[in-house]
Amino acid sequence: MVYKKAGAHIEIILAFIIFFSVIGFALYFFSPLKSSRIVDSTLDYAFAEIIKNVSVDIDTYTVIINAGEGINAGEVAQLEIEGEEGNKNVRVTDDSGDVMLSKRSDDFVSFVWGGEKLVLIEFSEDFVDSDLSLDTPKSGSYYQIASSKTRRAISEKRVIKLNESYYTNYLGLKEDFNLPRRVDFAFLLILNNGDEIEASIQTPGEREVFSNSKRMEILRQADETSDFAELTVRVW
Repeated sequence: MVYKKAGAHIEIILAFIIFFSVIGFALYFFSPLKSSRIVDSTLDYAFAEIIKNVSVDIDTYTVIINAGEGINAGEVAQLEIEGEEGNKNVRVTDDSGDVMLSKRSDDFVSFVWGGEKLVLIEFSEDFVDSDLSLDTPKSGSYYQIASSKTRRAISEKRVIKLNESYYTNYLGLKEDFNLPRRVDFAFLLILNNGDEIEASIQTPGEREVFSNSKRMEILRQADETSDFAELTVRVW
């Protein structure tokens, strides 16, 4: 009898331990506080994934052109720049950002020179290939490549594409970004002129929303000029 009572007590104690363990497990994994922590930690990751998805490299070469040494304003200059990938098109601007008529052919870039001392020759996948027919370019040693650098900028064309994917295949996009199933996201891009590109589903009112914003350079789709825009990402 003593052994039976002792055994019964042990069973009761084990039952209590199991019961409270299950309760503790449920509170830990399904508590609103833990959900908030998961969403908060997901924000930085989602922000980085979106920026990676909509950004593009721009290779920039600063070129000095010496007037009178074989080239005059209004004529077509031709420069040789080696090492750029074949899928990158060209944009030529002066140091104020005004775009010049230009064309790329393999390692050679031709453009109508306006007499500027400095020109910027830029290569990017998101520049549009030019089918311009320019006059015969002037060859010679009238130019010098002073420096080169690569920077990343948001591409408006890629933001628009991401916006379309958001509304046509939201769950697939979340999977591509490796976001947790119970986490939702949205983004908003506001350009300097007030134009907006927004991708957002309705936010449940009872869920806490986390957001992050960053002002970044953007490559405009219409005219390929550079501008600035603010990107905001929200998760909940």
